[in-house]
Amino acid sequence: MKRQFTSLMRYCLLTASLIGFAMAQESGKPLPQALSNLQFEHEVKLAEIYKPTKSLASSYGKRLAVIATELQQQGNLPGLLAVNAEIETLKKTGTSNPKPPESGEPHLLVEARTIFDRENQLLTAKIARVAEPLIDAYRTRLELLKADYTRQGLLDEALAAKNLLTAIPENPIPKPSSFGEAAKRSLKVKVQIDGVSHLHLRGSEIWFDHSKGNASPPGRHQGEFPTYLEDKTEWLPTWTGRVTAPFDAGITLPTDGPQVVINLRFSEGRGHALVVQKPSQENDYVAIIEMRDEREGGGGFNSSDWMEFRLSW
Repeated sequence: MKRQFTSLMRYCLLTASLIGFAMAQESGKPLPQALSNLQFEHEVKLAEIYKPTKSLASSYGKRLAVIATELQQQGNLPGLLAVNAEIETLKKTGTSNPKPPESGEPHLLVEARTIFDRENQLLTAKIARVAEPLIDAYRTRLELLKADYTRQGLLDEALAAKNLLTAIPENPIPKPSSFGEAAKRSLKVKVQIDGVSHLHLRGSEIWFDHSKGNASPPGRHQGEFPTYLEDKTEWLPTWTGRVTAPFDAGITLPTDGPQVVINLRFSEGRGHALVVQKPSQENDYVAIIEMRDEREGGGGFNSSDWMEFRLSW
């Protein structure tokens, strides 16, 4: 069965299930029937959910083969070597090269990888929305079986259930982004705000819109300061008038389906921030966060201040 899945599928099946099985086998005893059935049912459901990733990787592999043939006919040896390296990466990992060279690759390869990465990110985000509740349900059923075994005094069985629970990774669903990092369903923002401004989000991109602000744009009061994302990325926006160019924040905000609920937790600063538009089909899945460096009663301050908050969905 393992040969039928990409590395993304193997991660979920092997890490969440087979490692747990091995842990349960340390005592030399097989899993109790109820646990074995539950584990097998979970594996089958995950395998079904992850089938589309194999199809996408297969399509990318076929496109790379076509590109390789064209480059070979052109006598473009460096380009052919680059494509062959991408094919090998795809075979080994089920995805694209997470750190391709900044230059020197044939444009056909760059275009194909860009398309694949975009579709792969959207697909894995869709899969995660289905797989995560499935894994939560699996965890809950294991907890119930563990408690039931404990009440009955079946300590070996309770330990086997505990081992399966322990084997479920903290983040069991890998969500590859176009940069090879874990795509996120949350975003921490630390920004300098003067007056009122708005942060927009769509898909993986974010940008500022200061068209309704009457003070300095974000990060522009008495200097030029970056906006910090997840405490590590320093984003210095490129402004065109009162709006910035979109920035790929590596997040996975859904761009299809029903309206998305976004939670905002304010953690630092004297003002406040709130979600004023939830992404939905009607607004092209654009979320808008309003940031106000103002008093609770509505009065403004004489200078800017930093605020920090986390968005999750």
